[in-house]
Amino acid sequence: MPGNNARNTTLGFALAGAGAILFATKGVFSKALWASGVDYLTVTALRAVLALPMFALLALWRGMSLRRAPRTAVLQAALAGVLCYGFGALLDFRALELIDVSLERALMFSYPALIVAWYAIVSACCRGRRCCSRWA
Repeated sequence: MPGNNARNTTLGFALAGAGAILFATKGVFSKALWASGVDYLTVTALRAVLALPMFALLALWRGMSLRRAPRTAVLQAALAGVLCYGFGALLDFRALELIDVSLERALMFSYPALIVAWYAIVSACCRGRRCCSRWA
């Protein structure tokens, strides 16, 4: 259905925009929490506690079940979640304690562009040679 595809595209753009806005305001809310005396470890734990039910609801909505997944896959996913999501959030909130919100947001939003630029430089340097494995 052509109308359904356009509706999904509009919904996707709206959700991406809302996510970017919420991501950008995270630092402001964190600074407000710290002003009231809450430390970065508590903010990180609060974020995880609030996010876990959302991930569970998303999995249920998508029809995923832990019973069907191999135990090793579940353990690997849990480990990746703790290391990537948890440790990344911990470092992000610790950085917010040390630097200004606007600087932290500028760094976070410029990161994808820096990765694309790095890839462009490496791929241009290695064109026609087998040196890319040394860089990647």
